[in-house]
Amino acid sequence: MSPPVFVDVPDHRTEVLGLELACVDHLSEVPWILVERGGDICHELEEVGREYAADAIVVGSTHGLAGRIFGSVAGRLARRAQRPVVVIP
Repeated sequence: MSPPVFVDVPDHRTEVLGLELACVDHLSEVPWILVERGGDICHELEEVGREYAADAIVVGSTHGLAGRIFGSVAGRLARRAQRPVVVIP
């Protein structure tokens, strides 16, 4: 299986995002699929990692107010994931 690109955006935005990602030149050499899920994003990222037997989960860091108040996805995932988490600033 190809490693997934995981995005939690329901409705037509998923299709638009998929089309935009397909047009990005530097992704043309990397196998990817777009996965749409609902629910707790940390749980869903770990589930997708398990389904694809991922070596690691790569996420971006949060710099906004919501991340400081509620805790970032990267931080929560790093504390509970069963595989390494790489956080990209």
